[in-house]
Amino acid sequence: MAAPGIVPPVRLQPPCGLLHAWVDGVASEVVTVRDRALHYGDAAFTTIRVHAQQPCWIDDHLQRLLLACSGLRLPQPDWAALRAEIDRAAAGAGTAIVKVLLTRGDGARGYAPHGASGRRLTMSYAASVIEIDPYVNGARLRFADLVLSEQPLLAGLKHANRLEQVMARAEWNDSSITEALLCDAAGRVISATAANVFARFGTELHTPAVDRAGVAGVCRQRVLQSPPAGFSVTVADMPRAQLFAADELFLSNAVRGIVPVRALGDHCYDSNRAARLLMQALHPALGLPTPE
Repeated sequence: MAAPGIVPPVRLQPPCGLLHAWVDGVASEVVTVRDRALHYGDAAFTTIRVHAQQPCWIDDHLQRLLLACSGLRLPQPDWAALRAEIDRAAAGAGTAIVKVLLTRGDGARGYAPHGASGRRLTMSYAASVIEIDPYVNGARLRFADLVLSEQPLLAGLKHANRLEQVMARAEWNDSSITEALLCDAAGRVISATAANVFARFGTELHTPAVDRAGVAGVCRQRVLQSPPAGFSVTVADMPRAQLFAADELFLSNAVRGIVPVRALGDHCYDSNRAARLLMQALHPALGLPTPE
């Protein structure tokens, strides 16, 4: 036990696969128990895929962190130092995952955030083995029982309070189910637990708005900016029942890329035309499968 009056550090205990960790640029797996991210989730983060020693879509991820710092009123990090740390985390790794967590830093007990100076954590992980089947044959989804709460001030931001997603992911242990879709109190589909969702109706791609709940994903933004040739894309409310009228569903995530959907509950989808075009356009840069 720590001596009286001495505040012990907290050793980071991430899942197996951690390769390296830096705290404010110093190699370390230790943060103080005073960090507000531990107490309140008072932080923002992003998760970056590394392919061929390059952090994929790095500018998009840094822009996401900038928007989160502004929206959450977090102290701005040294952006040049952070970029160098991300590059260092990616160097030497053919394929890996880099996670950046920007916390408000240390604070006294209580919610008032005054005086915190900020802290940046950069971690690299071994990339999980890619399962080819979901990319080729499509993933199976379910609806989560959990209902997402609405908070427009936090909506769209990748803040560190992910308890809703943790609780939703704890709802199932069936390894044949890849993801669960989350709805708000009005029955509108918002996202999956760790991905954005798109539905195709003819040549139109629809994705839910994330101005009330949910996260504006980096891969989602790529699809919005560059839909496949011959398709348009629209951000719109997506009632739960509407998904069963779609010609196609697919998920988007900056680490997993585009994942076509084979089934939602008992409802099956026969087409993955738009998803395949997007995989062919986006996956080579991510080092992910590109089924023909």
